[in-house]
Amino acid sequence: MAEEMHSSYTHEPTVFGNYIFMEMGMDVTMKGMGRMDMKEMCNYEVKDGKIISERFYY
Repeated sequence: MAEEMHSSYTHEPTVFGNYIFMEMGMDVTMKGMGRMDMKEMCNYEVKDGKIISERFYY
């Protein structure tokens, strides 16, 4: 669905116990929808050194 990628970023993660939080974003032109500046907060849960859950908030 992405027609053109203008930029993207991932901010440094913050760790709270078994949880990792970070902000990610991208500036992209989507087919039929135009240019969009999208940002999301990512939440990962870690157990025994592996990611067991991930949630994304827009």
